[in-house]
Amino acid sequence: GNVSALFFGVNLENIGVNVGDVVNVAASMNLNEFRGERTPQLICRDIDLVSHYEDDIKESRMYFESVMRGDILINREDIPIRADFAKVYTYLKKIFPYGTGTVSIKRVSTECDMPYIKLFCIIHALFEGDIIKYDRTSEFDFRITILPTEGKSDLTKTGIMKKILNNYR
Repeated sequence: GNVSALFFGVNLENIGVNVGDVVNVAASMNLNEFRGERTPQLICRDIDLVSHYEDDIKESRMYFESVMRGDILINREDIPIRADFAKVYTYLKKIFPYGTGTVSIKRVSTECDMPYIKLFCIIHALFEGDIIKYDRTSEFDFRITILPTEGKSDLTKTGIMKKILNNYR
């Protein structure tokens, strides 16, 4: 189940922790009583981001860039399908109701239950298809603007999708 955690005097975004991150926490268990309801909670003293996902992202980015350069072929299971595009686009629309914001690749991966390589392909194809604009704000974060669109788009006609659909193993 879920347990609430309090970490006084700390803004998690400022220390590089986002939703979906894996962390090590030093904490004390406490019992919170509010309006007659008793629930467990953690009082955090220290938090440390587990860095293994950073290595996974870096490795996936290198894989993506090698595919884009034509150095290697993409694995068939890493090629996004229409449902993958729909899942990511719907998620972005949900978290950015005003059309723009910053999100970590880890958060999108977790929330959409999708490997990083597919996300890199999807984000790039959505960009090429004039559905989003994006900038990398850090090694792990993207600033995304959802562009106004009319009707459906055929993303198989984008450069990245043509490339990977013609060169997979």
